[in-house]
Amino acid sequence: MSKGLKLTFLIHAIVATLFGIGLFLVPGTFGRAVNWSPIDPTMARMFGGALLAFAAGSKLAYSATSWEQVRILVGAEVALTVLGVVGTLYSLLMEGAPAFAWVPFCLYVVFAILWTYFYMKAPKKS
Repeated sequence: MSKGLKLTFLIHAIVATLFGIGLFLVPGTFGRAVNWSPIDPTMARMFGGALLAFAAGSKLAYSATSWEQVRILVGAEVALTVLGVVGTLYSLLMEGAPAFAWVPFCLYVVFAILWTYFYMKAPKKS
């Protein structure tokens, strides 16, 4: 497995953990801090939990040694980040999302590019 992919897993684990903890443990405080209101604490916690699960997956994948061990997770990351780009951009342009929404949007774009690159570059089965 490439060093670039390993580094992507590590950085993703850190970023997803930070956002996941905020959304899962203190959704109201997190929402007020980034001017996101109204916030539904239940949905925020569910998304925070999903981010923490993906962070755990990235942490585990960081210690993997072969593409086959991480292939499915990278595919899921492609889906998550591409959908995140589309959904966040829609919210920014059509629904008046707060300015802070540009932060996750940019993170989604960067990770979507990275995950897609590594998925496309992966060794193909014969």
